[in-house]
Amino acid sequence: METSKSQIAYERIKDILSTLSTFEIIGVVGALNSSISKGHWIKVTLFDKKKLGSKILQNNELHDFILSMDLFQITQKDVRLACIKQFGVDKVPCRSSFSRAWKTLLLEKQSRGEHEEK
Repeated sequence: METSKSQIAYERIKDILSTLSTFEIIGVVGALNSSISKGHWIKVTLFDKKKLGSKILQNNELHDFILSMDLFQITQKDVRLACIKQFGVDKVPCRSSFSRAWKTLLLEKQSRGEHEEK
């Protein structure tokens, strides 16, 4: 470990994992490794836990598809309809859930620097 921050994290994780069986530890570490290598770890840490239930945040493909659109020039309804066409109605959240996630999506899009004032 190079930094004391890394060392502290290692010790905390080791303490937590010590309560599990060897089989469970292998499963947890494997799942973490898989999430980190796929880039899922970063997205999970950007949002509050209460927002993690959203179908948009659970499905990276749907999330990325939405962010690929010009959210500042298109309506929520049109974005939702495009998502339904692309992924099917079962994988797209209901209208009210979509509306709740809209502000977060706009802020994320803006933070990526993809919004230009016209």
